Amino acid sequence: MTEKTALTLILVTYSFPFGKAEQFLENEITYSAETFQKVIVVPSHIQGEQRTLPNNVEVDTSFATSRPQGILRVMSVVFACLQSLMFYEELITHWKVLWRWKAFRKLCIHQDNAVWIARWLSAYIQTNKLNPRTTLLYTSWLVPHTTGIGLVRKRYPELKLVSRAHRDDLYEYDSNPPYIPFRKQTFQAVNRIFVISDHGHHYLTETYPAFHPIVEVARVGIKDPLYDNSPSQDGVFRIITCSFMIPVKRLHLLVDALRLLAANHPTLKIEWHHMGDGPLRTDIELAAKNLPSRVQSVFHGHMPYSQVFAFYRSQPLDVFVNISESEGIPAAIMEAYSYGIPAIATAVGGNPEIVNETNGILLDSMPSIQAIADALSQFALYPEYAIAKRETSKLMWRTLYNADVNYRSFVHRLIELYR
Repeated sequence: MTEKTALTLILVTYSFPFGKAEQFLENEITYSAETFQKVIVVPSHIQGEQRTLPNNVEVDTSFATSRPQGILRVMSVVFACLQSLMFYEELITHWKVLWRWKAFRKLCIHQDNAVWIARWLSAYIQTNKLNPRTTLLYTSWLVPHTTGIGLVRKRYPELKLVSRAHRDDLYEYDSNPPYIPFRKQTFQAVNRIFVISDHGHHYLTETYPAFHPIVEVARVGIKDPLYDNSPSQDGVFRIITCSFMIPVKRLHLLVDALRLLAANHPTLKIEWHHMGDGPLRTDIELAAKNLPSRVQSVFHGHMPYSQVFAFYRSQPLDVFVNISESEGIPAAIMEAYSYGIPAIATAVGGNPEIVNETNGILLDSMPSIQAIADALSQFALYPEYAIAKRETSKLMWRTLYNADVNYRSFVHRLIELYR
């Protein structure tokens, strides 16, 4: 059989290709479409406009529209739990969730989501006469849908199932509350778990050593922009951040660091650009307005890939900043590196894999305002230092985060499951 004609890929996502989430799939889907005869994308939620897809990729929204709402959803959750032996087994092994409402609620919703996709997939296989031997299920997150598809595999053992794991779906201590239901049952159901960082691989294999053989690192990536960003040459020091505006991103620390940087260097002109939206946007904007007049802040809101890259082509930028308290591997740093923009980042999650002393500055996981300001001053005051970091940033992207290399390797590894 040939790779192009033998296999069908069913990709279960959160909302892709709708809305703004899961941007890594925009690049990856191109390589899947080149490799599989048919690619079917099954979003769990429909929100926002649909993005453009390759010709042989179809979107099936029947799962997203099949879910009950309101009181029917509540009844669905109750019945899904009461009728599941797996649910009771989880309660026995994790009995403390009975005294933690948020954890118990998470367990019930996980069970219900697993049951719903199992029902949907069983019917979908029958209706569309899918051949389980040539059908690969791929969940873009290690979430309840992965658990549910595992239930279907008991009936169709020839089906193969893989899942990616990123951050909230990987690190239990990062989850709120710090509990992810049905962990072992989910791992037993999959052929491969593809984590996006070495840090994630270490965490998962150390926490669940029995599943070490099925865990692999499969990095995401950014396409070659065929262009390098230029540093500022007009005496203005320009900083770029890109993130959802939520507490874990700690943007308030950057505001304080910019205030200190300006105070320490009275003649320095600073320009801060932020891409991204979120619930803290109003608070951060108000805080930034109180910065000295020499510090200008520009909040761009959410920007799709095309606009981000157009901005990197047209706007000189000197350093990318990420001071999150938790990360997987930030795609935003990969994007900056692909244009040769160096980074300052905190040593959390997979950040130390992409930011180091050769291509940027790696801060402590809980950096002081002074430490952030000092790191910024290195790029603001020493041009030769900054230029050297730009060159090695581009090299880091080329070596580890080139989409063409990473996604071709990933789909090849999917095909190898059938050999």
